[in-house]
Amino acid sequence: MSRILVIGGTVETYKVCDELLHNNKDIIVSVATDYGYEEFAKFKQFLVKGRMDKMQMIEFCQNNCINKIVDVSHPYAKDVSKNAMEVSDELCIKYYRYERTDTQFLQKYDKMYYADDHADAINLAKKFNFKRVFLTTGIKDVDKYIKANFDELFIRILPRSEQIAYLENKGYKSKNIIAMQGPFTKNMNIETIKHINADVMITKQSGKEGGFDEKVSSCIDTEISVIIIKRPLLKYENRFDNIDFMIKNIILGDE
Repeated sequence: MSRILVIGGTVETYKVCDELLHNNKDIIVSVATDYGYEEFAKFKQFLVKGRMDKMQMIEFCQNNCINKIVDVSHPYAKDVSKNAMEVSDELCIKYYRYERTDTQFLQKYDKMYYADDHADAINLAKKFNFKRVFLTTGIKDVDKYIKANFDELFIRILPRSEQIAYLENKGYKSKNIIAMQGPFTKNMNIETIKHINADVMITKQSGKEGGFDEKVSSCIDTEISVIIIKRPLLKYENRFDNIDFMIKNIILGDE
């Protein structure tokens, strides 16, 4: 029996899986981390955990009779999406990509800066001599910011023991670790900015679902700067920005 591989990791994973199961589709949901495994425990009987490179994904698809790949991974998980598209091409199976609308904050703000990547964001922060940096991009690239030796670096991460321990083992100050789980409202961001007396926030262009508007609005209201890391450039095959329309296409594709 053919199956659908759902590459999860975002809140949209819930809707995709719910709808496919409701329509009697056989799914396997792939997540990369322990956090993802816990977050999507609702689908535990369909979950597999672990990062897969291209060859591992090919083997997985062959062993599990995968005939469709539905990619709802994070907008910044470029390597995962690239591998999935190449696997779908090599195995001649259909690939569907849901991509959050790449929103631009429409309100003009003279303290808003765009960076191509983390290195560029750090260079901008150094260029403008920002002293108290509020980093909201997660744990993955945190070492780059620690090595930059800002006067004060406040890091907002998931309240996961392994993430906190990772920072503690590097000798990072507990008072600069903000372990909280989103989504964060504008007011929550404002209160955090005021509490740590930040003069810049560094964030990603994560779209409406990722709380992008709330983060930028909080910076405007508190009159601090914001550095926005742009999404990686990747030409997605069979891309959808309407999740309901994508799900309908997946379901009708078998009829």
